[in-house]
Formats: sequence, structure tokens, C-alpha cells
Amino acid sequence: MPSSSEKASPPNQLLIICSDSVQVTAVSTDGRLLRVAGPGDILGLSALCPDGLYHVTAETLGPCTIKSIPRADFVRFMETHADVSRTTALALAREYNGALLTARGLALSTSAVGKLASAPLE
Repeated sequence: MPSSSEKASPPNQLLIICSDSVQVTAVSTDGRLLRVAGPGDILGLSALCPDGLYHVTAETLGPCTIKSIPRADFVRFMETHADVSRTTALALAREYNGALLTARGLALSTSAVGKLASAPLE
């Protein structure tokens, strides 16, 4: 995934966190913390969208084991395994819902304190 100083790039892989933690931040000059991902979390689900881009940066917080799956291989695997497709759809829905709740909180809040209070702490 690109660093916060780089432009968003086309996604070509999914990353599975196997051990330790990864800090996920939004691509911006100040690198806003979105969440900390841990074992079992999948990063790069935007790779499943044909015209998607990486919009976050991931940085390990220590020694970490990460497995990489090329986009084409994962899409092919989903085509033959309905349960994987269903689980992936649910993960994408959770990500969307979280982003929507955060955006709504920021948009509806009129004060800086209110906006800060609605920011995710994960």
C-alpha cells in the first residue's frame, strides 16, 4: 500500500494479517489513524473493485507476519467458493457501514469537539 506521501495506486493484492498488528491510516498529509488491524483481518478489499484505488496506508507496529494474495487469484477463488464470496461481501458491507457512520458523524457535527468525538478509535 502506498505511503501517505504517495498518490493512491491501483490495488493488485489483498493482505491477510497473520500475527501482530498493523496501523491503518487515511492517505493524507497528516495520516489520520483509522484503526489498528490484527490477526485475521484482511486489508485491501478495495482490490476487488475493478476501478478501485488504495485509499489507506498500512504500517506494521512491530515484527508482523502478513500473507499476500494476488487480486486475480482471490477473485478466481471467490468464483468457485460461494462461502468465501458471502464472507467477503459481509466484510465489505461492514467496512462500508463503518465509513458511512464516520462520515455521517463528521458531516452532522457542527463543532470540532463533536467531530473529534465521532472519529473511530479502533
